[in-house]
Amino acid sequence: MAPGAGRNIRMIGKHYIGHTVCKEWLNNREAFYEWVRANYYTIPGVQIDLDHNIINIHNTVYAPDKCIFVPHDVNCFFEFVEPGTQIRQLNDGTYRVDIT
Repeated sequence: MAPGAGRNIRMIGKHYIGHTVCKEWLNNREAFYEWVRANYYTIPGVQIDLDHNIINIHNTVYAPDKCIFVPHDVNCFFEFVEPGTQIRQLNDGTYRVDIT
């Protein structure tokens, strides 16, 4: 079972000020759980995080079309990426990051 399933979601810390959860997930917890079951993956020995702003660094909404699961180290890396960095999804579903 994915972490957090069956528990309340909490966003704590200065990084989350002004951030929200989409109405779909906020009003229908089962919709969130279904999305998690469809998108969560494991890597032995690696913490997996739910991220809301790797795809779009300016995003402040947790929503199914804006969130992805990523290894914790990748998530931490993006905390230090400045706006203007180009992040795009390739045709094969992988992502490319161009940092200049």
